[in-house]
Amino acid sequence: MPEAWLKRLEQEILILDGAMGTMLQQKGLSSRECPELVNVNQPEWIKEIAAAYAEAGSDIVGTNTFGGSRYKLKKYGLGDRFEELNRVGVAIVKEAVKDKALVAASMGPLGELIKPLGKLEFEEVVEYFAEQAVAFVKGGADLIIIDTMSDLQEARAALLAVKENTELPVICQVTFDNAGRTLTGSDPATVITVLGGMGAEVVGANCSMGPRELVGLVKQMSEVSETPIVIQPNAGIPYLVDGKTVFPATPDEMASFVKQEIDAGANIIGACCGSTPEHIRKISRAAREFAPAIRDIPQVGTVSSRTRTLTFGAGEPILSVGERINPTSRADLQDEIRRKKTTLIRQEALEQAEAGVRVLDVNMGMAGINETAALCRAVETVQAAVDTPLMLDSVDPKALEAALRIYCGKAIINSVNGKEDTRRDIFPLAKKYGAAVVGLTLGKKIPENIEDRLKIAETIIEDAANYGLKSRDLIIDCLVFTAATQPEQAIETLKASQLVKEKYRVSTMLGIGNISHGLPRRRLLNDSYMIMALSYGLDAVFINSRHKLAFDYLAAAEVLTNRDEEAKRYINRLANRSEREVSREVSSLSLADRIERIIRQGDNESGVQVIHEALKKEKPLEILNKYLVPAIGKIGKDYEAGKLFLPQLVSSARTMTICTGILQENLPGKERHCLGRVLLATVENDIHSIGKNICHSLLESNGFEVIDLGESVAKEEILKAAVKKKVNIIGLSALMTTTLPSMEETIKGAIEAGLNIPIVVGGAVVTPEYAKEIGAAGYAKDAVATVTLIKKILSV
Repeated sequence: MPEAWLKRLEQEILILDGAMGTMLQQKGLSSRECPELVNVNQPEWIKEIAAAYAEAGSDIVGTNTFGGSRYKLKKYGLGDRFEELNRVGVAIVKEAVKDKALVAASMGPLGELIKPLGKLEFEEVVEYFAEQAVAFVKGGADLIIIDTMSDLQEARAALLAVKENTELPVICQVTFDNAGRTLTGSDPATVITVLGGMGAEVVGANCSMGPRELVGLVKQMSEVSETPIVIQPNAGIPYLVDGKTVFPATPDEMASFVKQEIDAGANIIGACCGSTPEHIRKISRAAREFAPAIRDIPQVGTVSSRTRTLTFGAGEPILSVGERINPTSRADLQDEIRRKKTTLIRQEALEQAEAGVRVLDVNMGMAGINETAALCRAVETVQAAVDTPLMLDSVDPKALEAALRIYCGKAIINSVNGKEDTRRDIFPLAKKYGAAVVGLTLGKKIPENIEDRLKIAETIIEDAANYGLKSRDLIIDCLVFTAATQPEQAIETLKASQLVKEKYRVSTMLGIGNISHGLPRRRLLNDSYMIMALSYGLDAVFINSRHKLAFDYLAAAEVLTNRDEEAKRYINRLANRSEREVSREVSSLSLADRIERIIRQGDNESGVQVIHEALKKEKPLEILNKYLVPAIGKIGKDYEAGKLFLPQLVSSARTMTICTGILQENLPGKERHCLGRVLLATVENDIHSIGKNICHSLLESNGFEVIDLGESVAKEEILKAAVKKKVNIIGLSALMTTTLPSMEETIKGAIEAGLNIPIVVGGAVVTPEYAKEIGAAGYAKDAVATVTLIKKILSV
């Protein structure tokens, strides 16, 4: 992004354009046509739309390339023309706006989730976006706008693709649901923390809702990041009139929200679905009266998983780091890593997360293995099991980069030190992937005097700044000597840690366990030293999650060091516990609780084991009805209540499917369990499949047989298959307002054909009112609701 352009964002509000699809539909684009084909077949349409937005006041005008990836174009039979359609799509907008506006090449989602939630490999997705980005450059784009992403991992893949293959600046826009989360569970603070950290010049929210709803999400972003923010809401919440989608917000109404959007932290304002150049004209006029709001961002460090962001530093909660995913001195874990298994890693992650650690250290460093592959396997396993942020612990830059690349969040890298080569290898990775970093005050040896430790710390901090890293994302570890051989160093380390914190305004941490090496009653020494260290301002600490009392000491220390306002966390942890309370071990759980725990954790290997154990005592149908069905039902309710997010739900569904598969194999043919046969399809001319695929997975895990016809399925094909397969119910999905009529036509076709098969509907643009209007048997807002609805209709 030109420096002058960024400077403008500091002084004024810039205006993005409005809807492209809405305008194309007004010009006659059919839902059956590929929108990107208009770039070559009717280029005058695009030129007229772009020129109208520029004339209305848009500082930035987008292109008609939202679905221009080779992956999406293949569904129209146009995959081999992706370069032409994207290049021309940019060039004609550039010609239309001339020098009146910047041209932002639009890059939309692929419509398929990345593994393990979907079927696409991460690097495969990066490649699809990379080749599109290169085509944008050939067309002369000024910047790229990554649009309407519902999955943080896909947004990361797109951002990496652009940054690695072009020098163009990037605006990243994410879409949220009514609960303020993306489809895969990311909140606004996490979205801007991760994408802003990875170098997106602007981050924000678009589509999905109107300005009233998006303002609050922008506010959440502006409270945690200096990254400029964009807001591009729909023209209100759409509804249907005579089968046509109507966006109710007028240009004046959209303009009336401009001050609220700016006060919330927006630097760029536009409009999305249902908007026109007239909306932009009114928004532009209203925005010219205001300057960007001044943000007061807390100077604290952050670390994120896909679904949550934690803060650390002065006055923040102490960052407890679980240390058990580490093969050092652990023969059992070493053996598992060599065999490329992950059962113990998953168990350790779950146990530590349940114990209350705030961050999980993941270390796969051992001889005789491919550390890069092992670390990536571990990261994938832990991410699927828990939503606890990760600290990636390795001295191998290649292994670190591979893990950082697939990690959906903002990690902490452990670590750099006083040696220049470690900083040269690690700091560029931290900058590229937006990671925080642990710095060890270690040179050729661990210095014993305070002055030398401070010198190394200063070198690390200054070098980090040269690489563009913020000091608030640095954690300095002054290293602990064992008290058995150097007891005088115990206090020296604490003094050095305190001085580093006071002088350089960075966070500090220590590996407390080293203090007790070689001495009896190690926990006593560790706990005593940890409490001492916390009084010296320590911000983070490695902790043994199996030592429950250590967490109580941390909670107490947070109160006494003014890190726990009104002692809320302390009271929450300890108020209702007796002094003798002992938590139950997993081995003492009932069979029902064990099975629920395994399904909830998405632990496939343990699922296979426990079902085989259960089959020795009980019949397959008894296991299914007594244990599995209630377990997945509870998990579904937790998802609906917002206690779980899509990654956990999909993981649980897969484990449930594996378990039910084993039971099916052990049933006589006449007793095979099937709640019913369901036909699923995305309606004609709609090529989106994410929601339908999730429904497929969850229905199967609940005991239904699913016939999935795929995307863009004609009504004749749906009805023919329903009869041929003798299905009990049909489920239709639509994501685009332009394809809603296909849903209605399919239901009418079924009625006219005399098919007595209930049809249920769902999708982002479908409402309960529309479902009722077109005669559907029911409406489901998500996959869990779909299962519940179908069970109710079929009385199973």
